[in-house]
Amino acid sequence: MITLSMIVKNEEEYLSGCLNSVKNVVDEIVIVDTGSTDSTVEIAKRFGAKVFMFDWANDFSAARNFALEHSTGDWILYLDADERLSAKSVDELKRITGNERKSAYYCKIVNVDEVNNRPSVMEYVRLFPNDKSVRFEGRIHEQIENSLKRENYSLKKSNIEIIHVGYSVSKEKLKEKAKRNLELLLNQYAETPTAYYAYQLGQTYGILKDKPNAEKFFLTALQTGELNNEYRGTANRYLAINCAERGELEKAFNYINASLTADKTQPISLIAAAKIYLQLGKNSAVKQFIKEAYSRNEDYLSGKLSSSQSILLDEQTIVNEGISIAVRLSDGELFNYFYSKTSKLVSNGQHSEFNLKAELFNKLFNNEPVEDEDIKKYSDILNDESNVETILNLMDFYSNNELKLIMLKKLYNNFPGNTSVINKLAFHLRELQDYEQAEQLLEKSFSINNDDPAMIFYLVSVYLSNGSFDKIQNLISYAEEKFGGDEIILQRLTGLKEKLLNSIN
Repeated sequence: MITLSMIVKNEEEYLSGCLNSVKNVVDEIVIVDTGSTDSTVEIAKRFGAKVFMFDWANDFSAARNFALEHSTGDWILYLDADERLSAKSVDELKRITGNERKSAYYCKIVNVDEVNNRPSVMEYVRLFPNDKSVRFEGRIHEQIENSLKRENYSLKKSNIEIIHVGYSVSKEKLKEKAKRNLELLLNQYAETPTAYYAYQLGQTYGILKDKPNAEKFFLTALQTGELNNEYRGTANRYLAINCAERGELEKAFNYINASLTADKTQPISLIAAAKIYLQLGKNSAVKQFIKEAYSRNEDYLSGKLSSSQSILLDEQTIVNEGISIAVRLSDGELFNYFYSKTSKLVSNGQHSEFNLKAELFNKLFNNEPVEDEDIKKYSDILNDESNVETILNLMDFYSNNELKLIMLKKLYNNFPGNTSVINKLAFHLRELQDYEQAEQLLEKSFSINNDDPAMIFYLVSVYLSNGSFDKIQNLISYAEEKFGGDEIILQRLTGLKEKLLNSIN
């Protein structure tokens, strides 16, 4: 006999879908309501559930254990309202519950996220024998494993799949949920300051975009050997990405290596490694990392791999990352490897804009003709800021100056404040000897970002070509004041002044 054990509050949106998925599988449905004000209780009763009311005490384990006290089945399956038992898992569930009762079973939780494109697959013990000595622990992120182990139950893997649809919401709603959880987590951590709860605080602060606190708690969690490898991998990856964003590349390098040492199968960690190694110029490993990311993602999607903590990526995302990295490396073999994957996406019905983007990238990379009328076809790709860096890099491969100019002008019209776009268009105009427009664009770029010394030298080179000698002197004086502490820059400025004198004379 199987009991479905649940705790709920205001789940009218999801509850019917959950109960429909198990109504012909379980023998008993026990639902503990913690204060619903919608139709949750009525929906539960329509499915024949035994409904019990519980005064919420900011303790998820207390509510779950109350549900266990009213469960009479030999086996407990516990779900949340926004979860569904996969239809293909029914036979597996029946097979397991027909066997001996000294084992508990991990189930695969597939977190669907069609809004943010961040699906994930995790493993938790969701099926276990009903034993009054086995109880949940923790106010939040409650766990049953420790109790099962103390009672000498073995923990085994299963092929049971549970679909979780609750993550398929906006980032704002995910943040709202994280805010609700934060106080409970802080209270739990004050009572039991374990590495596990420090890790969960790091995760929560990460969702809330509070990077200082996220880093603080991830570092705290890593200071002990208590975290499992998947959690250690995730914590180190977060620290690596943050360090890379701040330009602390050596720290990022150390953290991402620690992440891969702990768990080398996570696609998102392998992509992070590829990007960090690329920034450091360690190109020989970049190609291996990005290919491995694609392969491991395929393994998770197909069920060959499983983990307690894995974030998957839609194939378009990895293919796009692979193509972008191939362009940065000027690696034709890597480009073709990922471009070949687009045919699979097309066969899966994922063509439209992504297929057009891959088509455009392929033409630019291989210097193939782009017909003038095709530019309209690619307008959405040129209007997507996530494509800008790759397209700018691809411009270096493309030799048709007329069409190159058209595309760069379209990018400039779409992103007039993007200095990378402005500079690339200005450099191309300089190559075409249109020094006046190049000068105007670089002056605009300099007004947006005057902290980059390279911009000084770009502008000076155009001023020299355009005969704007008066502007050069003012620019050099500004640069000497701003970058006076950098001997290398001062030496180059001295050389420019000598060149200026020779040009005037």
